[in-house]
Amino acid sequence: MDILLCDKLDDAIVAYIVKKWNELSEIPLGRTIIQKLCYFVKSKGVPLDYDFDMYHYGPYCQNLYYRMDDMTADGVVIDENAVSILNSNFKTGKSKYLPGDNIDKLLSMYQDDISRFTETIDSVINVFREFDHTELELLSTIHFYQTTLTNFYGKPANKSEVIVKVKNAKGEKFKDDLISRAYDALKEAGIFNWNG
Repeated sequence: MDILLCDKLDDAIVAYIVKKWNELSEIPLGRTIIQKLCYFVKSKGVPLDYDFDMYHYGPYCQNLYYRMDDMTADGVVIDENAVSILNSNFKTGKSKYLPGDNIDKLLSMYQDDISRFTETIDSVINVFREFDHTELELLSTIHFYQTTLTNFYGKPANKSEVIVKVKNAKGEKFKDDLISRAYDALKEAGIFNWNG
C-alpha cells in the first residue's frame, strides 16, 4: 500500500509519537492522549504546524483530529477500535492508535528531519507515559492557561488565576485540591517553561 495522504514532516512526527508511546506506555493511545502529547511536544519546541485552542477535553486541534484519519487511511497508524467496528456491531467511540504497516516507511522518508526532535519527543513521552486521558486533560489545561496568561500579560500568571480559569473551563470535574497539586507538580517539573 502506498502512502498517498501523509506527506508532511508533521505526519512523521505524529507517527513517531504513536510508535514511541506504544513502545513505552501501557495506556491505550486514543484521540485525547494524542492531542495532549502533540500539544506538549509543540510546547517543548518541536515545530508542529498545529494550533491548539481550549476545548471540552483541554487543548485541541481540529486539523490534527482529521489528520489522524488520513494517517489511518494511509496505513501509517491503525485505529484498533475502527478495525473492531468493521468486524462487529459494537462501537465504543474510543480510538486506540497503534503503529500501522506503513509507519516505518513514513518515518524513513523523514528520518533526518525527525532525528533532530526525537530526544525532545522521547522526553515528553517519558514524562507523561503513566497518565491516562483524564489526567492529561487536567495537566494540559493547566499548562494551556498558565502559558496563555503568561504570554498575554508578559509576566508569569499566578496560581490562583490559573485555577480559576481551569475551574471555569472544567466546572466541577476536578476538585480545587487536585488542580492545585497538579499545578505544583507541573511547576516543580519545569513544564511551565515549555512555551514553544
